[in-house]
Amino acid sequence: MQLTRRSFIGAGLGGLGLLALPRGASAAATANLIVVFARGGWDPVWSIDPKQSGDVDSPPDGTIADFHGGKTPILIAPGRPNIEAFFGEWAGQCAVVRGIDVGSIAHFACHVRMMTGTRTELNPDVGAMTAVSNGTGLPLPYADIGGGAYAGAYAAQMGRLGNRNQVVTLLDRKKAYAPATAVDYADTPLLVPTNDESAQIQSWLDARAQRLGEGRAALGDNARRLQDYRDCFGRADALREIPELQKLPLGGAAALPGQIELALTLLQLGTSRSIYLDSRLDWDTHDDIADQGSNQDELFGDLSLLMQRLTETGLLASTAVVVMSEMGRTPKLNGPGNTAGKDHWPVTSALVLGAGVKPGSYGATDDKLNARAVNLTSGKADDGGVPLRYDNFAAGVLKLVGIDPQEWLADVVPMQGFIA
Repeated sequence: MQLTRRSFIGAGLGGLGLLALPRGASAAATANLIVVFARGGWDPVWSIDPKQSGDVDSPPDGTIADFHGGKTPILIAPGRPNIEAFFGEWAGQCAVVRGIDVGSIAHFACHVRMMTGTRTELNPDVGAMTAVSNGTGLPLPYADIGGGAYAGAYAAQMGRLGNRNQVVTLLDRKKAYAPATAVDYADTPLLVPTNDESAQIQSWLDARAQRLGEGRAALGDNARRLQDYRDCFGRADALREIPELQKLPLGGAAALPGQIELALTLLQLGTSRSIYLDSRLDWDTHDDIADQGSNQDELFGDLSLLMQRLTETGLLASTAVVVMSEMGRTPKLNGPGNTAGKDHWPVTSALVLGAGVKPGSYGATDDKLNARAVNLTSGKADDGGVPLRYDNFAAGVLKLVGIDPQEWLADVVPMQGFIA
């Protein structure tokens, strides 16, 4: 791999390390994964886990409607039309997974567990695992657009595009730094080395890498990191050859609809295999529980857009979508009056959509929102079964996208009910 003048000057040594690929990523079935995270802790009783029990404070204006032939009960309300519209259109490609035991009520710990299937942020999350297994050779296998992914040892596999499209500043340094007053790049261009200068730069880098490779970077992780660094220049050049990335506006992808369009661009061009998105809504409703209703209505409107655009671009047949939050909310309100909220609860629910999904309802909670035991093969509630834990769910997502979960989450039994 040869360093070009354009890659050396146009991207810089530090930023390009984010765009490199690891060595030795294993091949796997081709499948894309999009994670949409509702960070803060949503309350599933407002939509996907409806309750009519006095032990649970449910929305007063909702009714339970059956979708997909009665297999998917969902709470709907006139004031939240996007929820009904979403399931009316997409329930046949949607699995609702209820009663996931997270085992914590701390935001960070729960986010790590739901994303990685483990208890430490030092491990890769499901998006990183998918990128490593299914994304060998792509310029940017894992694109973190929402700003909450965990790469583990595979940071070279992931690029944090930033919630304001900061990736464009790595591709074109003119967008990274505004010129000084009365200075124009046309009159004062960035330094562009001549061919001879570029050859000297390349020669120096090759010699430096050779010396490191013969010493402390000869074996193990150091050798892998050195090769990642050398490869990153070529990966960056590959990204610069994608016109759609060059056209991205800096500061243009904060809300979820903008993130969705960028994600589809990366998948459609074959640039990325996994994408992390964030709802950009405030779900931590310790007060004003009604915000759960407006948030969920907005989220399901955005999910309808995502599914529609996946269909229009021809990506739906090869893309799985996981929509989740790090925790749920307590069964009862924490006070009287219209401004009361709900606190953290160590049980949550999730959605799995798209390619390879068997639609319906899986897992369960009881009338007090405790997680019920399940049969992990069928995914159905079974008093003789086992708890549906966060690691079982993560392993199931890996299996859905064609990856052997044992390669990443040893001794964890995947929840398979939602896999067609």
